Amino acid sequence: MRDLEGFQGYYLVDGGEDVVITVSMFDSADAALVSNTKAADWVRHNVLEFARGMPEVMVGDVLVAEVK
Repeated sequence: MRDLEGFQGYYLVDGGEDVVITVSMFDSADAALVSNTKAADWVRHNVLEFARGMPEVMVGDVLVAEVK
């Protein structure tokens, strides 16, 4: 992800039992859509056999951010 144009950050969050949440941040919606395509391809070829169904993709704008 970090090599993609517009990359700002990536987080992997433990969402509880059998749930993993990832958050990717990019400069633009277009850059984020490119990352979604690449991530879906990676999941399909590397971890889909361990998943319980297809990942759910959500898209939104950051409303508030505080960084150090």
